[in-house]
Amino acid sequence: MRVWNLLNYGILKAMKLAVIIALFVLNTLRAQDSIIVREPVGKYELRITSKISYFGPGEAKVDYFAGHLLNNDYQNVISYNGPTDFQAFGIVDTCFHYFGTFGKKTELGKKQFIREQYVVDVYDVSVNFEAIDSIYEYDKSGDDYQEFTRSNRPFIDLNNHMLNDLSDSLWSHSADYLEFARICHDYVAQHFAYGDPLTGFHPIKKILENGGGDCGNLSSIWVNLLRIQGV
Repeated sequence: MRVWNLLNYGILKAMKLAVIIALFVLNTLRAQDSIIVREPVGKYELRITSKISYFGPGEAKVDYFAGHLLNNDYQNVISYNGPTDFQAFGIVDTCFHYFGTFGKKTELGKKQFIREQYVVDVYDVSVNFEAIDSIYEYDKSGDDYQEFTRSNRPFIDLNNHMLNDLSDSLWSHSADYLEFARICHDYVAQHFAYGDPLTGFHPIKKILENGGGDCGNLSSIWVNLLRIQGV
């Protein structure tokens, strides 16, 4: 009888501890959720038509990769209708892989179409910085830290003298990492111009010489400034 009571007592203590841990985890998740603020914008229908033209004699076969929308903080995919005239091999990361066969070419410029349709809920996403009450130190020995604070020439160059001087100056006006990231973002937006769209990623040296670039190239400046300070 005593053994049974002790066993029950141990089970009750374990259950109580499990409840306390569960409540702690839930409260932690709620606190984390409050950091990201999602505001609904609206529901949109997106239609994409891709035309493939075939020129030349003989059989025609095509491998086709197309971007595929997935759920994330900015969007919820309500429905998706894919092509009926192509065989879908499935999703690879965020791309659909389609394979199509034209067969024998019967006339010059034979065409085939891939049609996709999405219905998507779209959200504005912002960060409630006031909800962040603790900033933890990086594990500087970890693989992630080593990977994402290194140079990646020619796009990320931690030895660029101009960016080092600029990063040091902006860091001197920052109270912490979050403020530094915001100050760097605002500086890039205010002092570098948007331009050269659809030309790909350029070396950071060329971006600085041009005084800016498109979204990806402006992001390279921002990432350079952060990584110089080990962020």
